[in-house]
Amino acid sequence: MDLSITGSVRAAGVLYIGIMDHFGATREEAAWPIALTGAMLSLIGMVVGPLAQACSPKPVILFGSLLVSVGLLASVFAPDVKWLTFTFGFVFGSGLGTVYTINVIFLQQYFVNMRGLALGLFYTGSTIAGLIFPVLLTFLLEEYGFRGAVLILSGLLLHIFVLSLTHKEAPCSGTGTESPKKITRECGRLECREQRARAQSAKATDPFIARNKVSSKIPEFLVIVFSFTLFMYAYDAYATTIIDFIVDQDIPMIEATTIVPLYSATDMVARLILPQLGDRGYVNKMLLQCFAYALQSVCFFLLPMAAATGEFFWIALVAMIQSTGIGTSLVMYGVLMAELVGLSRLPMAYGVSGLIVGSSYFTKPFFVGLFRDVFGNYSMMYNVCGVLTAVSSTSWLITWYFHRTTDRGRKLSAISNRIDEHINTDPMEIVEDFASMRRRFSTDSTAAYI
Repeated sequence: MDLSITGSVRAAGVLYIGIMDHFGATREEAAWPIALTGAMLSLIGMVVGPLAQACSPKPVILFGSLLVSVGLLASVFAPDVKWLTFTFGFVFGSGLGTVYTINVIFLQQYFVNMRGLALGLFYTGSTIAGLIFPVLLTFLLEEYGFRGAVLILSGLLLHIFVLSLTHKEAPCSGTGTESPKKITRECGRLECREQRARAQSAKATDPFIARNKVSSKIPEFLVIVFSFTLFMYAYDAYATTIIDFIVDQDIPMIEATTIVPLYSATDMVARLILPQLGDRGYVNKMLLQCFAYALQSVCFFLLPMAAATGEFFWIALVAMIQSTGIGTSLVMYGVLMAELVGLSRLPMAYGVSGLIVGSSYFTKPFFVGLFRDVFGNYSMMYNVCGVLTAVSSTSWLITWYFHRTTDRGRKLSAISNRIDEHINTDPMEIVEDFASMRRRFSTDSTAAYI
């Protein structure tokens, strides 16, 4: 399902050029529908959470899947960019965000010990979409024009509704009629046992930490949100403009479009392999995130140099290396959020994060328009993006150093490392944990974003 949801996001660069050509819009105007889609992908979580609590997640995800196609269908009749900004950016983006939010929350509930691998597998859908949708959309634009391409895309994405019909709630949200043995087998790694283990370990280590679990995680949560906001701002600007940037170097459009499948390939490999280094304890997860952001920063500064050669090969090489850091960052964001914030607070944490990230997207059209429409090129914009990701990297380096050198940091790390040693295996107590977890999600969940 992730392949279908993120297909248009991966093809944002193609849509960006298509909007400019069809409506005769400036770069700033053409960036508005794309930017609003990204904003709604984040902000809609603040609405999806309460809706999912009021009824159940399944009707919410079904409604969101219908919004995807309805938004695209309405975009076919858009007379100008303002209309397109509403239908494509607001309606279509809301549908994407709804489906994406529900999927990610349930994925986090099902997996605990190997979140990096689970999220990596889930996110490979977007990388596979990068291999297909940009080339497909370029072909549709050339053959049927902008309106015809959007109409066909609307029909193709109707199958998201069908896939949503197969969506099931996590086993621990059941009615409790299952036997304890069956529940233990199906939910042995879920959040209920992790939370019990975390509480037991905290009490055994430091009563102060046990009494202040929420407050003790606030600094780490702020680092996650701060670094991810800067990263997403830079990444979205890059994904939207990279094809136009290559075309500016007098490289044909059809060749420029192949940049997305190329960097999607290395992105997919990175998402599947590199986060496992953290899962298996080979590399500290904070340092892994620090490295991923740093790699992107270096590549942002190298992009203008590669473009100066006028050779597509060098631009593609830098983009493929950069996508390694991008893929790792996206997966590790979910892993660090779950481990440092805790699953019981995960939906609320995603909601706050989505609110901040989504709000920043409203400045994106002005950001893109300033550098391309006013200054005449994207090189300076990529340098600014390099600074943003460098700041993100530095924030995680400081956080890792804090955990390594301070008493509070060492205690928090020790608690996290001993969770598996305290996992409860009593079937009847696990059933009680399930009920407790459902109450926490009912009162604490409001939104989610990835």
